[in-house]
Amino acid sequence: MLPLPMLQAFDVADPTGTCARRDRSINPLQALTMLNDPVFHEAAGALGQRIHAACSNDVGRQIRHAFQICLSRPPDSRELAVLGDLMAAHSPPTGPEACTALARVMINLEEFITRD
Repeated sequence: MLPLPMLQAFDVADPTGTCARRDRSINPLQALTMLNDPVFHEAAGALGQRIHAACSNDVGRQIRHAFQICLSRPPDSRELAVLGDLMAAHSPPTGPEACTALARVMINLEEFITRD
């Protein structure tokens, strides 16, 4: 049984056997999968809608909310500035598209993908 191509990029374990220990791997295909696979586009869209619904008119609150959901921590001042600039590039900066762009960035962070 072959896993989905998306899962192969993340070195998924063989579903027909047991796996006592998973090896960590990071490769460029993982980043491309996270940016281009329809599953992750849909996930970012849903997360963007959730962020927009919770704090629709405040970019700072949206970024803080996204950090809490995705990373369980508040953003530092540099992260707030960089993501604020990203959202300002959208019109309006507090709209669903801006929140989806924010969500795409958040789910592509190594801190989001890797569990310690």
